[in-house]
This record gives sequence, structure tokens and C-alpha cells, in this order.
Amino acid sequence: MTYLLDMLNLTCTIERAAFTQESTYGSVARAYASNQTSVICAIQAASDNEAMEYQRRVGSVVYRAYFLPGVDVRIDDRLTTFSGNTVNISGRTMRVISPANDVGGWGDYTTCLCVFDTGDGQS
Repeated sequence: MTYLLDMLNLTCTIERAAFTQESTYGSVARAYASNQTSVICAIQAASDNEAMEYQRRVGSVVYRAYFLPGVDVRIDDRLTTFSGNTVNISGRTMRVISPANDVGGWGDYTTCLCVFDTGDGQS
């Protein structure tokens, strides 16, 4: 567990979308709100195979996010407000593009893929 805690060198906020109906024209609007704050995490470049697979689909550089077990993170959530050791993504927003899972099967950590979010629903 010490190795894992050494690797998780950032904190972030996980935001989840809520859908509302716009009052004038009745169109559906998406608004994000904080779901969890100060979540311990790490962001690293995805493996070559993952990067190639998703890059073809989303046309963007793909990253892998790591969290402690049991963190509630879902597809289309946003990761924001990064802080901590070696932060070079401060002020950026990432969008989760894959389900969170326990890749190793040991219950040591949860991981998912994400991309930088441009704010227009694209990446």
C-alpha cells in the first residue's frame, strides 16, 4: 500500500453532469457540479495500445487516472482542480472516457482513461 500512496501524488475534484431543461425553448442543458473533492489521484500517459485505440476514436491524447479503491468515478465525469506534487495540469479539465475498474484484480486501486476536455463536448 505504501507504493500506491507514493504514486498517488495529486488531488482533484470529480464533477458529475446533471441535466436540466432550459426554460425558454425546452432544450436539455448539461451542468456539472462537484461530486467529490480532494480525491487522491495520479494522472499518467496511457499505454501505447490504449492510446492508439482511443486516439482513433476521440482524436486526442489519452491519459490514465488512478484512484484509491472505491472512488465513485464514471464515464463523462470531469476531473478538475488538480493540486499537489508536480502539477503541470493545474487549471485544466479532464473528461473520463472509460469505465473505472480494478485492472489488477487485487483491489489496490481504481483506474480509468481520460482526455483533456475542451468544454464543447469534444476533446
